[in-house]
Amino acid sequence: MKKNIFLFLLLGYAFLLTACEFTPIEPGSSNGGTQLENTVRENTNDTDSAETNSTDMDSTETNSTDVDASTDTNNVDAEDVLDQVDSSDREPLPTSSDNTSGYHDLLSPIDPAQLGLTPEMITENQGLLPLLEHLISVQYNYSYGEIGYVEEADSIYVLSNKLNHLPADYVPNDLVEPNIPFYFSEALEKKKLRSEAATHMEELFAAANEAGYNLLGASGYRSYATQKGIYENNVANRGLAATDKVSARPGHSEHQTGLALDVTLESLSYRLVDALGEMDEGLWLKENAHQYGFIIRYPKEDTSITGYSYEPWHLRYIGQDVATFIYTHDLTVEELYVYIESLIEENTGL
Repeated sequence: MKKNIFLFLLLGYAFLLTACEFTPIEPGSSNGGTQLENTVRENTNDTDSAETNSTDMDSTETNSTDVDASTDTNNVDAEDVLDQVDSSDREPLPTSSDNTSGYHDLLSPIDPAQLGLTPEMITENQGLLPLLEHLISVQYNYSYGEIGYVEEADSIYVLSNKLNHLPADYVPNDLVEPNIPFYFSEALEKKKLRSEAATHMEELFAAANEAGYNLLGASGYRSYATQKGIYENNVANRGLAATDKVSARPGHSEHQTGLALDVTLESLSYRLVDALGEMDEGLWLKENAHQYGFIIRYPKEDTSITGYSYEPWHLRYIGQDVATFIYTHDLTVEELYVYIESLIEENTGL
């Protein structure tokens, strides 16, 4: 009996010694944090693997920063956004006065007061908030004696024109081939568009087809090198002055953004000609493209603003809300941007 009691006491003593070696981890202690971090790291490995295998989705999200960041705009007041702008904190694009001789000759100054717009049209239109936020963060060049050098070109609102130059090495990383008919069958780069633009171009083509119009894709994305070759060939055949009215210099083409597509028709022998604008197909595009996020980028009556001749075939994707605003108010991209820029600079807290 004594032996059993002794054995029982010995086992109890051993149990107490063992228990004393384990200190409970209190919430918020450094040890607890370390264990939590290790757990997070282990779980993160699975997430990293999933992201690695989701290249297409990642690329699309990366290149839709403005849209993604402003998806939930119902609780954001554009007036408050303007209120918070400090113009002294805005960094304009780096600029250069080189290579502007002759290139800006067709351009005329834009007077924001003559556009028929009011501040309320901008601040009370929630669909314009992503563009407003973009133009607050990126101060494009609007001076006719300079060229601004765009450093980030991934936004669907990027401004590529005679006043602003894209990076020579810029290639969108979400280029895809839209499921639309082209007039050629070769697998060329000009069949591609950025993912978001491609999706909506498919919708536009489907709607046109339902209306009885058989559009054909002619030219989408073009690399800097491709545009350089096209421009130099045009200069050789037409001369510099004539070329600058119809062809963008390398780095200044919207095609490099992957957001533009030229369209044509079989009945036009696949040419890009002004006649499209007077045909049923061209008229349908002019009246309906905005519903799918596209605009006729170079209107006939606005060559002094865009710097280029009329191009009824050139569709630019800029999102449905902005495209609809441009269409409704008969504006160009340049006019809308200059007007919003004037609001930002005034910073009146409208």
